[in-house]
This record gives sequence, C-alpha cells and structure tokens, in this order.
Amino acid sequence: MRIEKPICQKGYFSLPSDVEKRVPGTLKINDGGKIELEIIGTFDEADIFSSKMERFNRIVGSVGQYGLITLDDCSYINKQVSPEGISTSILSVEKTFLGVAYEEHEKICFNSIMFSIEGIDEWIGISGIRTEYLKEDPKVSITYSSPEEASLKLENGMILEILFKWGVSQPSRIPKKVELSQKAYFNLSAQQEMPLQDFISIIFKLTHFIGLAVNKTVSLDYVCGTSHSIQIQVTAERTVDAPIQIYYESIPFSLETPIITDFKMLFKFNQISSNVEQVINSWIDAYDRIEPAMNLFFATRNGAYKFISGRFLALAQCLESYHRLTSNKVFMDIKTYEKLISTGLEHFPKEHRSWLSEKLQYGYELSLAKRLKDIIEPFNELFGNSAERSIFIRSIVITRNYFTHYDKTLKTKAARGKDMFILCKKMEILFQLHLFSILKFSGPTINSIYKDRLERQLSLDD
Repeated sequence: MRIEKPICQKGYFSLPSDVEKRVPGTLKINDGGKIELEIIGTFDEADIFSSKMERFNRIVGSVGQYGLITLDDCSYINKQVSPEGISTSILSVEKTFLGVAYEEHEKICFNSIMFSIEGIDEWIGISGIRTEYLKEDPKVSITYSSPEEASLKLENGMILEILFKWGVSQPSRIPKKVELSQKAYFNLSAQQEMPLQDFISIIFKLTHFIGLAVNKTVSLDYVCGTSHSIQIQVTAERTVDAPIQIYYESIPFSLETPIITDFKMLFKFNQISSNVEQVINSWIDAYDRIEPAMNLFFATRNGAYKFISGRFLALAQCLESYHRLTSNKVFMDIKTYEKLISTGLEHFPKEHRSWLSEKLQYGYELSLAKRLKDIIEPFNELFGNSAERSIFIRSIVITRNYFTHYDKTLKTKAARGKDMFILCKKMEILFQLHLFSILKFSGPTINSIYKDRLERQLSLDD
C-alpha cells in the first residue's frame, strides 16, 4: 500500500477485554503498509519479564487525529524491560481500522469499500476540468463538471463503480493560488455485509488488472470501508455510514512510486469502455481459474526474483502451469499408459519397481516443449517463422533443464546474460498475449498492442 506521508499518532491502547487498562503508545504506519505499535510497558504487566512474544487478536485505542481505532492480528516483536526505568514494547500489526473500535470477537464486515490504485487516473483518462482562455480581456475560466460514472455488475453479486471525487484548495483568504483537483476511485459494494477478506480478494485482482493495463507494478493508495451497522450522526435527523480507513501491507508493492505514461500503457479505459463489465468479469474469472500461473507471472514483474535465473524459471513454470490449467491434452491416454507401464514393470527387477514407477508416474503428460508449441500457436506470426519458433522453444527447454538439474552437458547451451533477458521478455509477452485473449480482445487489437507496445520491450533499454 502506497502511503506518501507516513502516519504517526500518539494515543492510548488497550485489549478489548479490558478497556479500562489503557497504556500510552504510538501508532506508526509507513509506506508499504507496514504497521507498528510502540507502547510503554506491555498489555500484561504480570508477564512483563517474560521473553514470550505473545500474539493478540485485537487491540483497540484512541489517537488524536482519528479518534477510535482497531488494530488486528498483533504480536510482540520486541520487549525492552527496565526494572528501574521505563519499559517499552513494539508490536507488529497486520491491519489497522481508523474510526472504529471493534469488540474482541466482533466480525469485521463491510457493505462497501472505496479504493484507489496508482495509475487509475491515467488509465481512465477522463477529466471534468475545463480551462478556457479569453484573450480579449484577458481572462481565464476554469470549470468542473463531474464525468459520467460507471456501474458494473460482477458475477459474484457485487457492484463495482468507477467514481470521481473533486475538491478546491484555496490556501488563503486572498488567494494567490487556487487548486482544482479530481481523483478517480473504485467502489466495491454488496447488498449484504461481507467479510473484509471477500473485498480484499477482488481488490487484489483489480490491482493486478490495472498493473497489466498500465504496464507497471502499481499499489493501492487508498482504502476506506463503510458498513450500514456503523453510523455517525451528521444532523439531528440524519445519520450516514461511518467512513473507516483501512491500512494493511497490500500486494503488489514497489519501493519506487511508478511513473505512468501513455507511451508504455498497454491499453486504456476508452479501449474497453463499451464492454468493460465483460472484461472485468473475465479477468476475475481468469484469476480464479489460473491463479498459480497468474501469481508466478506477477511475481516476476513485482521484483520477487532478484536474479534473472530465478525470474526465468518462474516464467517457465508460469507458462507450463497455464497450459496444464487450460488444456486437457496429454501425450497418451492415462488408462493406456497405465496398462503399458504395468506390463513393463513385470519385466523389471522387483526391488527397483517402486523406484521406476515413481519416475514414470507422469510420463503420459505433454513435455514442456509440446506445451510451449501449443501456447505459441495462436500467435505464431508474432514469433517468427517455424525455425525461429523452434529455436525459441528449444532455448527455453534447455535453459530450464540446466537451471533445474544443473546438467553439465547443457551448460554451454543454456541462455545467459542478454540472451536470457530477451528470453524472459518473450516469455512474459507470450503470457500477456494470452491474457488479452482471455479478456476477449479481438485479434487486430492484440496485434496492435504487440506492435505498438510489447515488441519494444525486447530492447535492453526498456
């Protein structure tokens, strides 16, 4: 989670089971969503000298700027005990909810969560701000009309909205500068209250969707939930759902704030606006069906692999997993294969039959080379002629086998350095092309994305 200005709030904290026993402390939420609570003493003074790093399901408190707060899934990471001085403790916190104090065993559920993802404004590319220069006077006219919002029905019953919020900043009574701003948000809602994790699951998938579109690793930068069961009084006659800001270490996350440009974006909102509901539902469905392949692919983009050999192996596994999850093709019918193996084992030394049986267990499946040929086939024209495609496939197989088994006979044939970089880029592009196909992009649209955007990624300078 991107947090441009770290949060540091002093207050009092307690366990929900003993709210009268409060301890002073400081809540810190840093970029990335890492949350720590530093308190004076511990929550159990009788256990202050114990080295046991106890866990707490929930801690509640009150801090100056936000009032009531709830900290979930907390555990000690440090205790500094001073018999004669001040003892301090530091706890790690998985999730923080600002604006509410939940009971000890109260389920945390929401009716809606509004969230923003880095790059969403650039991806949507719609602004309600209009500037008109009148040369005659001279005058400048700045107006704002909120863009049309979108409401999408998800197949899981939720509603996903694209909303626009705006505001005016005027620093002084006699302004020298006036700032008019607009920010786009997603709002995910359900008729009935649903557990937070159900929302987080969809938000995670949509974050990767935006990352694919803008061709960058992007993070959440705002999450705020509401529940019909938690309300605040705004007037004597009117109540509204209380906004509850939510912080956690969401993934994906990059240390550097991404620079989003049209030049590197793979596709924009206006290219799918006519069928955006179908595209989003197809993406969520695809993530559920091929999640292992998706996770491997995005891990290679999000910096999980520091060495290029690790990135290569993950991409090879990604493509192999994708084919396994989307194809029923096999080298030989499993019943025929089992009969063949059974017949062969009868003529093999009895003491080694178990070993051979294990080695041959998956022999009926396709080889990696055959799987890669299948995956490339829909996009043959983008990967050269038959000979060039064969070289591409053989290079992946040899390099995978070398870095998996370290067969010395393959050492000089395995890709390295620049060749491995290009190989990784091609494998990444191949999987992206299949993602666009899953999203029901037309053939000409996919070819255009490849020619205008993806092909240039094969440059070492990209």
